[in-house]
Amino acid sequence: MKKMFSLLIALILCAAPSISLAERRALSRQEAIALMVAMEGIYCAEDADIRSIQNENEQHTREWEKEYGSHLRWDGDVMADYVLEYGMMPTYNAPYANPLAVYPDDAKLTIEDAKRIAAQAVASVEDRLPGEKLDSLTCLWEFDYCRDLGWWWTYDGTWIITWYNENEIVCRAFLRDADGKPTIVFIYLDSHDPYSDDGVAVYTDF
Repeated sequence: MKKMFSLLIALILCAAPSISLAERRALSRQEAIALMVAMEGIYCAEDADIRSIQNENEQHTREWEKEYGSHLRWDGDVMADYVLEYGMMPTYNAPYANPLAVYPDDAKLTIEDAKRIAAQAVASVEDRLPGEKLDSLTCLWEFDYCRDLGWWWTYDGTWIITWYNENEIVCRAFLRDADGKPTIVFIYLDSHDPYSDDGVAVYTDF
């Protein structure tokens, strides 16, 4: 099963085992969906095969973290590099490919446009986070395709813009690429437990 899954990834990506900067390319939505479907197949496999894929993905994640730092703080290009290399998202836990980070080459918004619109959305719902405050924080982007289109995921691609203060998440905004409309904003200023939703403010009316 593990070999079959690796073959499926190779066929879908049509890429060499190692992705160089020159070989970077955006996955189309159709290619991303094919990877998501392939990933679903592993959950019909034997537990040992699932654990093997999980352990391998964790190993890859930790190897990449030696160069890029925690995978929770990777920018979208590094995420997309990882997906092109392994066909799934970086994680220590159960491997997954839904949602799936890709390069925004086919996106309507630019990275800077997405950051600007997201900052406006955050500032509109949280007085403690005006534009100048957000400018002082670390801002990360990610562009995803997803099969589950409820809540904040959208068909044409979803931008995730996240701000950190050192190692603490401050806020996160999701945008619809088709028209730049914010779909949901999370504010973490009053949350003191990174493993709990307590204190997290959520806004969806934009």
